[in-house]
Amino acid sequence: MVAGRKFDQSFGQEDNSVLFNEVAAKQIGFNDPEELINEQINFWGDTMTVVGVVKNYRQESPKQAYDALIFRYFPNPSGFYSIKLNSPNIHQSIEKIRSHWMAAFDNKPFEYFFLDDYYGEQYKAESNFGSIFALFAGLAILVACLGLFGLASYVTKLRTKEVSVRKVLGASMQNLWVLLTFDFLKWVGLAILLAIPLNWLVMNNWLENFASRISLSWWIFFIPALVLLAIATMTVSYFTLRTANLNPAHTLKDE
Repeated sequence: MVAGRKFDQSFGQEDNSVLFNEVAAKQIGFNDPEELINEQINFWGDTMTVVGVVKNYRQESPKQAYDALIFRYFPNPSGFYSIKLNSPNIHQSIEKIRSHWMAAFDNKPFEYFFLDDYYGEQYKAESNFGSIFALFAGLAILVACLGLFGLASYVTKLRTKEVSVRKVLGASMQNLWVLLTFDFLKWVGLAILLAIPLNWLVMNNWLENFASRISLSWWIFFIPALVLLAIATMTVSYFTLRTANLNPAHTLKDE
């Protein structure tokens, strides 16, 4: 509740009482829910009194905006019964409910479902999409690293004598590592610069399908870029350091 009270028979007959949610309150011109309390409205041909305003809650897909809802009190409802369970033994509680049901409605089948599972089905498509996307993204990174690993092996082998000459002329291990690694990282950096605008466009268009959505902050792109640079650096560093550690006397003996 954000204003007023819930339905409560201790206040007398609630047949002419209604609850609004925040969206419904705003649609009829009440930005402050407190101002709507005790207002009289015409609802289903009857004059009703607004006794409370409830917080907006999601009951449909996140692609849908919040519905404007008005709740009316029915002392003898039909349809579904909602039961809140707070028990460590759910199975025992269900069996107890089943026994009460069969005592009252012995000719009606006892069918039930859990509300969190029911609502969770609406998010199932997004959840599955996230899992599949994460799997293929991981495979793509693995394949890219394998390609980078092979390319680093080939290129550093071609530059073995160059590295040895630089080492003889006084180049430090750090200088050699920067020399060999930078040639790879500059292409990784260029790929990141090209990918960020494309990713922003694709992600923003995808989020447009949702009524409730996050904003695309800079760190969403910055952190993955750092991770990719770190992966590329570790992949390339193995061969660059191995090449830089070779003894020039062995690599240059044919010269």
